[in-house]
Amino acid sequence: MPGRFIDQIELIHGLIRGHRELAARTLGISSAQYAALLQLTGGAARSCGEIAGRCGVRHQTMQATLDALEKHGLIERKGPVGPGFARRAWLSRRGSEVIERCQAVLLQLEHFMLARFTAETADTFDACLEECAAQLRKWPHPRPPRLPSRKLARRAPSGALAEHEATCPICLLLRSAS
Repeated sequence: MPGRFIDQIELIHGLIRGHRELAARTLGISSAQYAALLQLTGGAARSCGEIAGRCGVRHQTMQATLDALEKHGLIERKGPVGPGFARRAWLSRRGSEVIERCQAVLLQLEHFMLARFTAETADTFDACLEECAAQLRKWPHPRPPRLPSRKLARRAPSGALAEHEATCPICLLLRSAS
């Protein structure tokens, strides 16, 4: 059954996002603000555009997020203001404390998820996730393809998909397992 792993990963990702959102909310920030703060850990000072790119949002969206974080004293930004100037942001002491507390909650969540794993299984799982991430970075289409029109969506699967499923060792293994 192709897509079984992706479906499971999506399910787990959704559950983790819910827990991350709850952890962030208990600390008075949103999940999006947590993601922005996370980009500033380790003493990094970044521009709004850099943070937006790393978080996968538009510059305008990140600007509003950074404004809110600065207003609450979680980041500091100094420098010239005006067109063509990129103000760099960095974590304030309070922002560092919020990140540390949120990460502690998420570490507890990770330990809970892996509680039934042996150390060897956890290491193997970690290696598998790293390999999946490495392979995805090599995928030739970094952006998802446009959705086909309704007319195209009703057609039978393309020959390329059938050919892939017939020759891909992973697809063959999954088919033999079901």
